[in-house]
Amino acid sequence: MANISFIWDGKTQTPIETTKNYYQGPTSGYFHPTSSSMEWTGLNLTYLVSDSVLPTAGTLTSLKNVQNSGVWSMTITGISTVIPAKSTFDLLVAEIVKGKDDWYGDESNNFFYASVGGDTFHGGGGIDTLDAFINKANWVTPSTKFTKLNNGYIQVTNFGTTSFTLDSVERLKFADVSLALDLDGNAGKTAKILGAVFGASSLSNKNYVGIGLSLLDAGMDTKKLLDLALTTKLGSNYTSEAEIKLLYTNVFNLTPSASTLDVLKGLIDNGYCSRSDLGYIISETANNQTNINLTGLAQNGIEYTPQ
Repeated sequence: MANISFIWDGKTQTPIETTKNYYQGPTSGYFHPTSSSMEWTGLNLTYLVSDSVLPTAGTLTSLKNVQNSGVWSMTITGISTVIPAKSTFDLLVAEIVKGKDDWYGDESNNFFYASVGGDTFHGGGGIDTLDAFINKANWVTPSTKFTKLNNGYIQVTNFGTTSFTLDSVERLKFADVSLALDLDGNAGKTAKILGAVFGASSLSNKNYVGIGLSLLDAGMDTKKLLDLALTTKLGSNYTSEAEIKLLYTNVFNLTPSASTLDVLKGLIDNGYCSRSDLGYIISETANNQTNINLTGLAQNGIEYTPQ
């Protein structure tokens, strides 16, 4: 099993330049072009310079690749991999990671590649994404289960077999759509705001969900997003009465009584709370969470289109 530190911001990395500054030894080596580097350790390493700067035979015990001044980096330790014949870098990495491995990100927003073998992906801080590359319908089937483990990890299984396990990885990216799993974070906040302001059916609008996620992920305050949603729905000069009636209709499925409307309007109009404060309180109610099926979303995620 390999331990893999994998840091990538999801953008296309700069190709390795061909200018060579390298060392090829029997137990270690390195390759240092201008803006990137590759280092390795191993046993009985041999080389064919005409074919590759990398070792072409022997056993690897670690491999490190850093590109574009750290924008993309991968450090693999805890391995004992016999180098396949005629191996390229990609084939070598594929040989290393074909088993059950642990992938580690850092405190930034990391992207991981989906792999086989029941790997575990540790996102660390930030909003982390696992890219599956294929269409969601080709991967997520009726047998797919997202199980929250006691340690907080999410175990993803298909046909009873563990595909991978997610630790602080908030998003799954497919070729046709993305899936937000952080229903205890920004995805849950987005879902509750949409349910309260636009109604539960709005959660099927992948663009709406994507807009909310992108704004929260970028640092927007939850109440500012709520006010933006209310302004979008009711207009820039919406009144407290219009807000209250809208929220009561969507969340409680009723029209507020005159006395209730007077009390809530008084709280806002007399400065005891803002319109976004009231909207936030109502969006957090059990009624709203039931309407949007927050429990079901927490088990299966919510689809969105990245913005």
